Amino acid sequence: MQCILTIGTPLTGGTIDLGPGPLDASVTTPGTYQLIVLNTQNGCADTAVVQVLQDIEAPVADAGPAAQLNCFLTSFALNGGGSQPVGQLSFVWTTADGALGGNPNSANPTAQTAGTYNLLVTNLQNGCTDSDQVMITATVLENLEVSFTTPGCNGDPAQISIDNVEGGSLPYQYSVDGGTTFSAPNPVYRPYGAGDTLSSCRTPTVVSWKKPFSYPLLRR
Repeated sequence: MQCILTIGTPLTGGTIDLGPGPLDASVTTPGTYQLIVLNTQNGCADTAVVQVLQDIEAPVADAGPAAQLNCFLTSFALNGGGSQPVGQLSFVWTTADGALGGNPNSANPTAQTAGTYNLLVTNLQNGCTDSDQVMITATVLENLEVSFTTPGCNGDPAQISIDNVEGGSLPYQYSVDGGTTFSAPNPVYRPYGAGDTLSSCRTPTVVSWKKPFSYPLLRR
């Protein structure tokens, strides 16, 4: 008895790509497919039907909450753990204007600086992807400009003035004892010792000058 296989047209919504032999075929779309087996000796035939499904459900990427860096919070743990479905995802974090710390292929790398952080998740079961992003801002101090007046010959004390502060958020607090104590007065300090450190949050500035000297007395 000799049998051949005939691939019939899909019953609903599919397409068939025939292979090099009668037993070779592939489908590229979901649908209901019918296989016809024909006995060429007696003309009898039989059929079988198979349903080809499609899983193209995309995952849901969740890059987590936004955050604001400051002098106390200098980095932030990103959180992609809210992405769905849990346990079936791979993670890829990228940023064009920030800096990543830790493993960028984990759910929880670290944002080291302000920037936009992009999360791409892939469902390991079907290969579908989704993306999300989170914005990390910063209020850290970027620059501190000071001016100073050296001690005069007549015993006037030195004076330090804070002229400009860039970055951060008002109100500012200032320290003239290396960060032991902070206050927020009018940023003019006197007297001041040579080589001491003036700091504002995490932006220190060192101001140094020579100690005062005396002019020689002139005799007539």
